Amino acid sequence: MTAASGTVGPIHRPEDYGAAGTGRHLDTAAIQAAIDACWRVGGGVVHLTRRYLSGTLRLKSGVNLHLDEGAVLLASTQIADYSPDTHRNMYRGEPHMDRCFIYAEDARSISITGSGTIDGQGHRSVFPNAEDPDRNRPMMIRLLRCTDVTASGVRLVNAASWTAAFLYCQRVSITGISISAIANDNGDGLDFDGCTDVFVRRCEFVTSDDCVCVQTSSTTYPSGNIRLEDCTFTSAWAGVRIGLLSRADITGVTIEQCTFRGIGDGAVKIQSCEGGDISDVLVTKCELVDCVRPLFATLTQQPVSTEYGADVPPIGQIDRIRFDDVKVRDPAPSLSSAIFLSGLPGHRLGRFSFEGVVIFASASPAPRVEASSVAQIPEFTTEVLNGWWPEYRLLEVSVPGGALFARHVEELRIAACDFLRSDTSGDAALFASDVAEVSINSAPGKTGTRCGEASDGRSDCRPDSTSP
Repeated sequence: MTAASGTVGPIHRPEDYGAAGTGRHLDTAAIQAAIDACWRVGGGVVHLTRRYLSGTLRLKSGVNLHLDEGAVLLASTQIADYSPDTHRNMYRGEPHMDRCFIYAEDARSISITGSGTIDGQGHRSVFPNAEDPDRNRPMMIRLLRCTDVTASGVRLVNAASWTAAFLYCQRVSITGISISAIANDNGDGLDFDGCTDVFVRRCEFVTSDDCVCVQTSSTTYPSGNIRLEDCTFTSAWAGVRIGLLSRADITGVTIEQCTFRGIGDGAVKIQSCEGGDISDVLVTKCELVDCVRPLFATLTQQPVSTEYGADVPPIGQIDRIRFDDVKVRDPAPSLSSAIFLSGLPGHRLGRFSFEGVVIFASASPAPRVEASSVAQIPEFTTEVLNGWWPEYRLLEVSVPGGALFARHVEELRIAACDFLRSDTSGDAALFASDVAEVSINSAPGKTGTRCGEASDGRSDCRPDSTSP
């Protein structure tokens, strides 16, 4: 057995420090003693083989927390067993998620491995505790300013809120884990805040909130070089959200060979709210099945971070976003299943490219807005948001564009795409308003773009006549 650094280290078992290992009595002190002893000798393995019940644990440099198959690390169901000194949740107005189960700060070469299970025991019947006036729901894992972090093989289930928050971390590698975060609200999977050099591969997510978030809560820590590969996302909310917390720049996010299935509010959501620029996002070789809105991109001015004051944030930018070889099948009928791109009046989004994208859009059950009344579709201004996050439901209408709606965008390039619909409503598959440049053509060596031939064979791919 090896530590995260790749060197063989001593093995420490909680039983050697007094753990009962029955899952019925608190083993917090014994597990922490094993972690501390491992750290004091320069690192090694804390080996879990049984069922352990615990409150907050502090992981330290050089320690590999390894769970054998069948081993279960159970988070306590009593909020009193969670330390109040584990940093905080960075979203304003959500202090009830400040506490956490596994915490590390300024640690190096730490890992959680094996084929066992970490159970946050966060069911709605338990959290928040009935006697807790603060309505706390702890996160499962929070790592602050850690470097060389590894997780592989384990199952993370039943978090009371987020599963894992990585704040200002470098070199994070996560492979072959599965996350089920549907026991409670705010069930995020992996949240990377101000992180760089992140690799997530062959992971499975089933969540009540965002499966993966890439964000920046502090101007000091940008996010960059994030790669998600060969993962499966299922969520009542978003598959991958980039931004919302967006005080610093986010650049270089690649989502490749992933499957999005049963997404309730956006497969990929890209949202600059606090002045940070989001750029160079590539979604490629992905399949989306039963997903509402393959892409939802918004530019707004909305404070999100706890570190932001009362002032209205500056306006950032979203630029160089590419969808390449993406297949969207059987989009879930909703107010709109279209790609949705929305800048602000006087502040356009940057460049968006779609190549080899196939969208077969089912008929919408709600009436669409006529092109002549597009001005009635609310803008995501500060007044319209009124303190809420920029979400599609605030529009309260079904926008035009059976496959793609774009307004206030600098450049829209579409090549070798099929935008098809099952209805015969007469809507354009593409609707563009205040888009400076729209290019629809074929890519070298590929067939041309086909935009939503209706049952009578007419082409209905057209920009709005108001576009410059």
